Amino acid sequence: MLRACVLEDGGSWGDYLHLIEFAYNNSYHASIGMAPYEPLYGRKCRTPLCWTEVGDR
Repeated sequence: MLRACVLEDGGSWGDYLHLIEFAYNNSYHASIGMAPYEPLYGRKCRTPLCWTEVGDR
């Protein structure tokens, strides 16, 4: 992910580092069978796409 961002944006990749970290921590990892966020916090991450949904908190 970082390599793709560096190739696309050149010198401004540092501006997107927090988004790359978020994407990495919330993507599926076969070695643990889930995203790293899930075992750390005990639940799935609520992404910005879910913030407007009404439901269980």
